[in-house]
Amino acid sequence: MAALADETAQPLLGGACVSCSPGEDDAASSAGAVADTPLSRAARVLSLRRMLRPSEVSGSLGDLGTFLPDVVSLSNNPHGAYPAPASFIFFSGVWSIYAGCAYDIPMPIQPMHTVVAVSLTEGLTYPETIASGVWLGAMFLVLGTTGLIGTLKRHIPLPVVRGLQLGLGLKVMGTGISLGTKTRTWVDTSNNLDGYAIGLLALTIAMLTYGQRKLPVSLVLFGLGCVGMLFARPPVSLGLHLPIAPIPAFSAGDFWAGLFRAALPQLPVTLLNAVVSTAKLTEDLYPHRPVSVGKISLSIAAMDLSSCWFGHFPSCHGCGGLAAQHLFGARTGSSMVFIGLLKMGLAVLFGPSLLAALETFPSAVLYAAQHPAPERPHLHARRVQLLTRAPGPCFPAEACCSPSAVSSSRRAAETCSRRPTSR
Repeated sequence: MAALADETAQPLLGGACVSCSPGEDDAASSAGAVADTPLSRAARVLSLRRMLRPSEVSGSLGDLGTFLPDVVSLSNNPHGAYPAPASFIFFSGVWSIYAGCAYDIPMPIQPMHTVVAVSLTEGLTYPETIASGVWLGAMFLVLGTTGLIGTLKRHIPLPVVRGLQLGLGLKVMGTGISLGTKTRTWVDTSNNLDGYAIGLLALTIAMLTYGQRKLPVSLVLFGLGCVGMLFARPPVSLGLHLPIAPIPAFSAGDFWAGLFRAALPQLPVTLLNAVVSTAKLTEDLYPHRPVSVGKISLSIAAMDLSSCWFGHFPSCHGCGGLAAQHLFGARTGSSMVFIGLLKMGLAVLFGPSLLAALETFPSAVLYAAQHPAPERPHLHARRVQLLTRAPGPCFPAEACCSPSAVSSSRRAAETCSRRPTSR
């Protein structure tokens, strides 16, 4: 009961996001942690009533603003399209369910962005893409099993981690702006109504409903995007499909190209963003349910060593996705089970034609889904000030934020300055 009370007690934003001192809910959860077995946790996470809470459903959609563009872009890549979008979405759903049951927090599953960038700019063949995922899985298996990942975490300065989180937040904001101006027209009546008009409408809705639990913003935006998809009438075929891609033929050159062109450039990014920064963010947002760097490393290893062979794009966790889903209301792993079942169901029912539907989702609505992004770097960066006990506001972070976020930051800093903190 203490865990359930904690799930609903945290507000979307504000001082509760920064744990200045242990609260009653944290203490109660810590006291009951001994009885938290994998089976009891899975039963709690798979509760239908918990899964269908509006805040959990809303939070589960919080990371679609980066996931959908990656899937569509990779599947229409002029340098070599990724041939298994349905498999990509299906296995993303499988691992979302695993992450929800394993950690009971909204731990996201995201494609590795450096591998995505190399695929879109230089072109990776399908075997090379699989090879890069296998290499990365093997690397994180070694780091996780030997304990080297913990050593690296202890030697990476906290400001480096926070700086990366700030940069990622600003990058997401820039991605949102590029999505909002993609069509360069007011209304595309010949396709999906995409354009400045629906973008402004979605942004206005996001600003008016932001933080409202009774009317979760991401649900409203997702519904608006579905209106555009229905207007476009994409050629989809409903049926039962097996979204598991066959293993392609490999050569030694594919494995070496995957290592040097994608895996090695991706390694430091995943190490900092998907492992170290994510582990630190779980400590900040869920101090009674933190996830260690070792567990995250082994989770990435299991994901990429097993499912990349069958069409899953090399993937990892990420602090940006975790912050987004928390920001939109998700507090438990049930949100990940919900989005996982949704992804798997869509992949099985629509198969290859699912890509045609995703292509018609208005990009300007995805821009509005990135609207809270300026507050994500503020959420992360202000903790550098709090952890170092610096007096006064964190001006670089506040410059990126709305007035309400700045006010929230100052109140949190004042509160923490009056309380003793423990290292």
